[in-house]
Amino acid sequence: MACNRWRNPTRHLLACAGLSLNLIACGGGGGESSINRLNPAPTVNAQSASLQETWPGNPVTFKADCVGTGSRHYKWDFGDGSTEGSSSAFDKAEVSHTYTTSSDTVLTVTVQCTDDTGQSGVVRMSVHVGPEALATVAGLSCSGTGFAQGWCRQFPQNITPTITRAAALTAFTQFGISAGHLLKSVDGGVSWRAVPLPTTQRLNDLSAFQDNTAWAAGDGNAVIKTSDGGISWTAQNIEGNDTFGFKHIVSIDPQTAWITNGISTWRTTDGGQTWTMLDTIVPGSPITPRPEGGALTAFSRDIAWVGSGATIRRTTDGGAHWQSSTVGQGIFIESLSAASDKIVWAADANSVVYLSQDGGTSWAVSTSLPTSNVIARQINRVLATSADSAWLLGVVRASGGTDQPVLWFTNDRGAHWQAINGADTPSFFDLATLEGQVAWVYGSSSVYRLASDSLQKVASSSALPSGLSVIKAISDQIAWAAGDLGTVLRTNNGGRDWVDASIGSHVPIVSMSAVSATSAWALPMEQGLLKTTDGTTWSAPPAAPGSLMTIDALGADLVWGGGTGGKIVKTTDGGASWITQNTPGNAHVQLIKGVDAHTAWALGPNIQTPGVWLLLRTTDGLNWQTVSPPNPPPTGWHNISTPSKQVIWLLGESTPFSPIDTPVALLLSEDGGETWMQRQGPADARLRSITSTDARNLWVSGAQGLWRSTDGALSWQLQGLGGEGAVSVSAVNPQTLWAASRIGTIYKTITGGN
Repeated sequence: MACNRWRNPTRHLLACAGLSLNLIACGGGGGESSINRLNPAPTVNAQSASLQETWPGNPVTFKADCVGTGSRHYKWDFGDGSTEGSSSAFDKAEVSHTYTTSSDTVLTVTVQCTDDTGQSGVVRMSVHVGPEALATVAGLSCSGTGFAQGWCRQFPQNITPTITRAAALTAFTQFGISAGHLLKSVDGGVSWRAVPLPTTQRLNDLSAFQDNTAWAAGDGNAVIKTSDGGISWTAQNIEGNDTFGFKHIVSIDPQTAWITNGISTWRTTDGGQTWTMLDTIVPGSPITPRPEGGALTAFSRDIAWVGSGATIRRTTDGGAHWQSSTVGQGIFIESLSAASDKIVWAADANSVVYLSQDGGTSWAVSTSLPTSNVIARQINRVLATSADSAWLLGVVRASGGTDQPVLWFTNDRGAHWQAINGADTPSFFDLATLEGQVAWVYGSSSVYRLASDSLQKVASSSALPSGLSVIKAISDQIAWAAGDLGTVLRTNNGGRDWVDASIGSHVPIVSMSAVSATSAWALPMEQGLLKTTDGTTWSAPPAAPGSLMTIDALGADLVWGGGTGGKIVKTTDGGASWITQNTPGNAHVQLIKGVDAHTAWALGPNIQTPGVWLLLRTTDGLNWQTVSPPNPPPTGWHNISTPSKQVIWLLGESTPFSPIDTPVALLLSEDGGETWMQRQGPADARLRSITSTDARNLWVSGAQGLWRSTDGALSWQLQGLGGEGAVSVSAVNPQTLWAASRIGTIYKTITGGN
């Protein structure tokens, strides 16, 4: 039986003679997902469709398009034990179903369509049912059933991320790398969410094979793989890559992938269970290695090319032997793409584009690139889509000095290049293909779909995300966050929605404290103290003290504040009046933590001894003394958590040149600071923030991510979130915690991060 296939960036349809059935699902986290298959006889079943994501309590609408003879009858099976209709009496082509299962599972939805002739067609679709989404991105898994899945990532500022590397599995499911983090879209690039991963390393590249298989690679020894469309990821180990991170990875099929760190190259042919080093540049060789860059492309299990410096190396026997050729002007090769075993494209750091038509033995410069009014250009990616076709993308600087995005296409091996216009992004970074055709183009905070040689914007953001520096959790439903650009955000429904409560001036918020859904205090940099009582409008309280650097509100009326020159103040009437404290006067108070109206702690650099911080305490609400716990770190104690009047945690700071895996000093007091017990922080020398609920449960954030201890800092568990800079954490109880990051995202857990 003959069958015709039409290729389209947004949907692919198989249409043949006989009965055909098209199943569409709407309303879940994946927007609209579709499968189109033919079943000419009842014995022929359809394959699974692209993954649809939803959560309990969210109705999903399924719609079948059945083409047959006469009337059609439908029978639905939703995969959770629920069915609707029968093959002989049910005529609903569109149904709605709400899942109630609380487990993180993948179910199969089946619809059978029978026409008047008795012929039946069956189509199936996979549906990922996660727990109720606590984040703004629908379908985000917060179940705690997998690594770091107890955390929900939230995008409160609704910023489209800048995707620098991307790959597509289906017309709806894409993966992208943004600022070293792996994101996933299940609605064709409209919205993106973080992917819980078994690594905290920064990712550099990814590659997808369109059967729900994808790979990603990054710094250190980070290589991860998914075989289920990104629901779960497993880490793979490659020996011999201790110095340089992986820069490029290319998958050939579900079992075969190539990877390079710019100096050495590995290959797996068993799905990543084992990796074999095939080639490495030895010191003193004529090839100039470039561990921070390089390039990689592969055509098959045996044929691959690696760009190392200005040299392109080729193997045709799976890496047993390599041939080298120096390209053009001797500039570092940045991008490679193979269309066949003979047709290979390359682009160097000077954005010169080369084509080889003999498998890489010789290279010719593509001289027909548009140069009119162009004084400089940067090619970020070259991508071959057929033997004759290739794409270039990046940015050019016109003679007028303005930067313009570049998207050029050739279908005659570079004899002519055609510009694809219509983008308002400053630059393009990557392309994603579907069934061998370019479908999406990714720019600065923008995603475009390519259709009929024109760009259609899918998602974009003209705003820059504000980095967040402080978060204050009131309950599992109420939290505030603040940071750069005067940004203040609040939620009163557990993070499902965030309200913009910014102060109105674009200056960083250096300190913020909140006590309810509507009451909060903020300290903008080099500006006076502000207060809100309605959660939206801000004003300076009467006689607000100046020169403050930190505040801590314990209630609507009780607020502590600290500042330069040893200044510490307190109000017990909501800011109508302030009580100046008696302090030693030799510390700039940069952090203050109140326990009640009488007890508070303060930290800050010693005015007389630069580089060393002092610890202060009051027990009568007026007079302050210097406290000197035992065994202080060289630069002093830099952060403190006071979950109660008796329990105090002190966090030290390493010296600037300490190795990243150096443990940091930690002290615990269970008698209000009279005596101290030595504890040891996790092996992460760049710890920034600490929060605790008692003497056993505490969290600290560092360069590697967020660490948790449930036994009083005797042992630590890495919770993930690495690389995003979780600079502030706030605990409500041992199970509920909020964290804010420098890239403007917020995390929440209601499972203790488990």
